[in-house]
Amino acid sequence: MTPLVQPVIDRLRDRMPVLEGRVAGAAQLATLMAGRAGPHQTPAAHVLPTGGSFGAAETIAGFYRQAHTRTIGVLLWVGTYEATGARAVPQIEDLIGQVITALAGWSPPDVGGDFRVRRSGLVDLRAALIAWQIDFDINDQLRITT
Repeated sequence: MTPLVQPVIDRLRDRMPVLEGRVAGAAQLATLMAGRAGPHQTPAAHVLPTGGSFGAAETIAGFYRQAHTRTIGVLLWVGTYEATGARAVPQIEDLIGQVITALAGWSPPDVGGDFRVRRSGLVDLRAALIAWQIDFDINDQLRITT
């Protein structure tokens, strides 16, 4: 399978200067979560594979092929710096739109499909931070020589 996380990180870094390069993968997120914290500087984003599903498979002339829908999550972090978080709402809405604009309809190199938005929603609301996740699906295929 073609890697998806790094191309998505690169795309967001290129298309979203407001993040100032604060886009990372699952390993960096795991480090933050182990310390029960969010990013120290916001806005920020983490990109991680969140799942997938498989379709019908076939083997023809020594090749195994199976449809595969892959899901990538973009976790956005925005500092609220106030008790209600109300002032952060316009910023998170703007960031959601920028992420969708950067990824929806885009096809990373060596992948046959285009990203489409699957779902979007609030993941966490803690003291001084809002975490919002946007999931994208992309159709791909497993291709294995048998």
